Amino acid sequence: CWHAFFPSPFFSGVSFGSFIILCVGGLISQALGWPFIFYIFGSTGCVCCLLWFTVIYDDPMHHPCISSREQKHITSSLAQQPSSPRRSVPIKAMVRCLPLWAIFMGFFSHFWLCTIILTYLPTYISSVLHVNIKDNGVLSSLPFIAASSCTILGGQLADFLLSRNLLRLITVRKLFSSLGLLLPSLCAMALPFVASSNITTIILLILIPGTSNLCDSGFIINTLDIAPRYSSFLMGISRGFGLIAGIISATATGFIISQNAASGWKNVFFLSAAVNMFGLVFYLMFGQAKIQGWAEEEHLTRL
Repeated sequence: CWHAFFPSPFFSGVSFGSFIILCVGGLISQALGWPFIFYIFGSTGCVCCLLWFTVIYDDPMHHPCISSREQKHITSSLAQQPSSPRRSVPIKAMVRCLPLWAIFMGFFSHFWLCTIILTYLPTYISSVLHVNIKDNGVLSSLPFIAASSCTILGGQLADFLLSRNLLRLITVRKLFSSLGLLLPSLCAMALPFVASSNITTIILLILIPGTSNLCDSGFIINTLDIAPRYSSFLMGISRGFGLIAGIISATATGFIISQNAASGWKNVFFLSAAVNMFGLVFYLMFGQAKIQGWAEEEHLTRL
């Protein structure tokens, strides 16, 4: 069932990339100096870009490396998809759609805490665990390998629940959204109270990104349910809300911990939990999984 599993392999790569960079970054910084982190991974990005332009084709019929069996499967699948005339994007209907705003608020809450972890995790480990830069890089990378694994496992579990008709689609969406926002919030709020235990702190730091990525089978893919024909456009808007949250949360975190280092982290984590709870409640109230009227093929309204 593509509803649940589609994002898992792709989204897990984001977390795995963060794992590689943080794990190797500490070693590079200690051996060659911190500028080489940017030189090496910047060059890697350029190489990946060249590979993309080299091996990616618009049409499977013209791909030189694809097997005939796979080519036939793709072309037959595409032939079964209904074609429709190009239509204007119904912006006004989207603005008035509460299920869509529920997705936006979910992205905002999800990215708020994720940005803090991605940006300030090495700082938190350094200030709380007092480790050197090499060990800091390794410890900072562990949460993201957990996040990559949980993305795939969460997608598989959601796919299982849907394929066996154990839960309705909207129930699966709200279940994984709840797990992905509630569990990391609880772990974040517990962090200030276990700072004296290094092992417990590391475990909680690993659990935050891991459980947070369960949202990938929740509201993160929900645009494919309510408006599949506009999913690309709406995914871009959704991530825009997430990036706005990241800008605000990173700025607020820097300000809070600069005012009072002792209680600053506690305030940061409790504020993140509050934002997560707001997004979760909003999504549980207004989230849906059925195609909206303005996104239907036959009844699409131009606005």
